[in-house]
Amino acid sequence: MNRPLKGHSVLIVEDEPLIAFGLTDEFARAGARVFIALRLEQALRLMGQEPVSAAVVDCALGNDDSNVLCELLRQRSIPFVHYSGYRAPRAAQAGDTVVAKPAKDGELVATVAGLLHAASRPSVH
Repeated sequence: MNRPLKGHSVLIVEDEPLIAFGLTDEFARAGARVFIALRLEQALRLMGQEPVSAAVVDCALGNDDSNVLCELLRQRSIPFVHYSGYRAPRAAQAGDTVVAKPAKDGELVATVAGLLHAASRPSVH
């Protein structure tokens, strides 16, 4: 069984419970320790309490704006994916990774695994 995220922890930030739990199952099967946040304040609290290797962030979190969370992830150099039903999520900046909802089976896991792999390579200047 391929477990590309073994040893990593992934924060899933999604305000639709069915989507969030489906993603949680998918990432857990890939070997990740998964943290789930249905609201922005939960996500920010988890970021302060748990070691997060990567994140999947729904850009539209009810009345909350994910910009604050995305900026925190950038500051901490934590790779993340915008998971959105919008073509150009407001929180996305040039160079950010965006996966459109609904993703194909395994697409988010493969994307996060790729981002973690890229982040672990030494940079060449």
